[in-house]
Amino acid sequence: MFNFSGITPNPSTRHAGHGSTSDYTKGLPFNEVYATKKKDRLTGAAYKSNTFTYTTNSLSLLKDYDTITNYAPTDSLDSPFVTEYGYSIEINIYDTCVNLTKLNAQAIAKECLTKSTLPAHSAGAFTVTGYDGTFVVLNDSNAGFQANKDALVFLKGYYVNESKFTINVV
Repeated sequence: MFNFSGITPNPSTRHAGHGSTSDYTKGLPFNEVYATKKKDRLTGAAYKSNTFTYTTNSLSLLKDYDTITNYAPTDSLDSPFVTEYGYSIEINIYDTCVNLTKLNAQAIAKECLTKSTLPAHSAGAFTVTGYDGTFVVLNDSNAGFQANKDALVFLKGYYVNESKFTINVV
């Protein structure tokens, strides 16, 4: 179901604590947005290359997931678990489960992001009927989705399709 052949070296990866004013690989000024312990509504700055940083997966779990608005193809999600070995993951249209009927742990873990389709240190995406956007899971060191350990982020209004090919996770 998931093809992780899109994993590519990313020398421009920015992590929490590392500053930069521009991300020259994308041609836009760089902007880093940090998630907090609250249920966040994060907004990407227009005309910037936004990185939404999660210093720990517990900042956005299923029960209180964060919503990101203004996510663009030049933006990325930064997670300490997914960025192992300095590689980034590009979730593409073939890696996205489409239209789960419910947003709950059982549906995600059994219908979409199983132990065989969501390896440790990876990311996955899915859509849910009735929600305008794409959900992204930032997995920890255990295969498969776990509601109390893996970050869940909602990209409101953003879908992976023929015109927006990927979601970048660094």
